[in-house]
Amino acid sequence: MFDNRMKRAVVTTVAATALAGGLGFVTAGSAAAGVGGPECRSDGTKSACIEMTDSVISAGAHTNFASAACQAPVFLWDDTTGENFQVGHRCATGRHYYDGYIVFPKEGHTYRTELRVYWDGGSGYNSISSPSRTWHKTGG
Repeated sequence: MFDNRMKRAVVTTVAATALAGGLGFVTAGSAAAGVGGPECRSDGTKSACIEMTDSVISAGAHTNFASAACQAPVFLWDDTTGENFQVGHRCATGRHYYDGYIVFPKEGHTYRTELRVYWDGGSGYNSISSPSRTWHKTGG
């Protein structure tokens, strides 16, 4: 799970975004909690997950690559509006976690996480998406 420094960083960023009164996508970096459970999809080398609470939607992604020669942006899609919030990451070798959050999601909107992998020197990308989930104030 999160270490204390990461908890403080996430809470501070979420609180700052909440005070600003806006929608924000914030990240917690590679020290984030592991991913898994029924709201995930995986192909063995990468996964994308989504989790919902009463006020936050969490996007989680995982890679397990032998090479760090790629970019791995994580997208959190609002499929109702077509908007996305993204954060770019450089790939890492071995098991690596990426995550982010949306605060103040919209009632009745459908969200999903997408991880895209752009290999250096290649064209196009490989991707994986979490299942779509509709957010309601009572949680996912």
